Amino acid sequence: MYGENFLSRRESLWKDLQHISGYVQGHLWLMAGDFNTARYTNEKVGGRTLNIGQLVPFNDCVTHCNLSDMRSKGSSWSWNNKNTAGSRIVVRLDRCLCNDGWLNLFPVSYYEYLPWSTSDHSPMLVHMLCNSNSGPKPFKFFNYWLQCAGFLEVLASA
Repeated sequence: MYGENFLSRRESLWKDLQHISGYVQGHLWLMAGDFNTARYTNEKVGGRTLNIGQLVPFNDCVTHCNLSDMRSKGSSWSWNNKNTAGSRIVVRLDRCLCNDGWLNLFPVSYYEYLPWSTSDHSPMLVHMLCNSNSGPKPFKFFNYWLQCAGFLEVLASA
């Protein structure tokens, strides 16, 4: 996924995604990429402060499409301006969004921000993991249960 650099050009993407969301209901949906906007004001450090008005169109789109942020690991930032010290800017522009169907099939999936290299964006790696069911849990008996009032009666009735 790629969101244009300019807000006015991203609006058509949000409309297209909302339109597409009607076709994918009941199916798995994962969107990953550079949306060129953050979702929350705390997802940027340095430069001009984000105002909530800038974030509303993207968040409205995410809500309309019934998507949510997938769990992530690694850095909190996906983009940096490659400057140092006082002029450094870091922002979370890249992310993975998914629907409930995705989370039901891959409940422990996540994406990872890998270390920056030559690009100003951090690569992302999606880990598609299902719950690992290792079978029934072993029965455990704790001797202190014998000290609990009423334990033997509950055991006998069971």
